[in-house]
Amino acid sequence: MLRRLWLLIFYVPLCAWIPISSAWGQTETRLTWLDNRFRVDPAIEQITFIVTREQPSQSVVLVAPDGRKYYADRHAKTMSWYSDNGMDIISINHPMAGPW
Repeated sequence: MLRRLWLLIFYVPLCAWIPISSAWGQTETRLTWLDNRFRVDPAIEQITFIVTREQPSQSVVLVAPDGRKYYADRHAKTMSWYSDNGMDIISINHPMAGPW
């Protein structure tokens, strides 16, 4: 038990400063909202959304550029969706380009 505590106190803060791009060779880009939408570039291979919401509220609904709606319990096989109280984490492999 004491060993785990020391690990949390010393090791975790040391790893927290490592940028994602240097650790896994990926870069991070932040999207900005435009009228409750965002645009995905055709060159994007994978995108992950971390959506925080006020409690209690339902999971978000993603609307693809072609008009299809995706939900936490009904989404494409190319998506992984984690929903918890106050948060959704959504990852999409090869997302459709355009305004979401």
